[in-house]
Amino acid sequence: MNLYAVLEPMLIGLAMLGALFFMFGRIAPQLRRRLLAPLTSRLSRGSDWQRKLAQGMEPGAGCGSGCSTCGSCGSSKTVAPVHQPVNVVRHH
Repeated sequence: MNLYAVLEPMLIGLAMLGALFFMFGRIAPQLRRRLLAPLTSRLSRGSDWQRKLAQGMEPGAGCGSGCSTCGSCGSSKTVAPVHQPVNVVRHH
């Protein structure tokens, strides 16, 4: 068995894991944030490269970050639905 036969499945597995992590963050951002909180807090107390890694793992502002920038997280205020009249025109 050569080096290529060992490295290829490992690299493909890492790429798949990264894609799964990204997809999980898009589907359930708050759950991902909750699961990563202990790891990021521990890494943020480490050396420089560990702090940078922890900062990279923290989600930024945007859709799903919980900051209500896109309106998908919901807010404490409820917005009344806009009712528009429907005009029916009959042609003879």
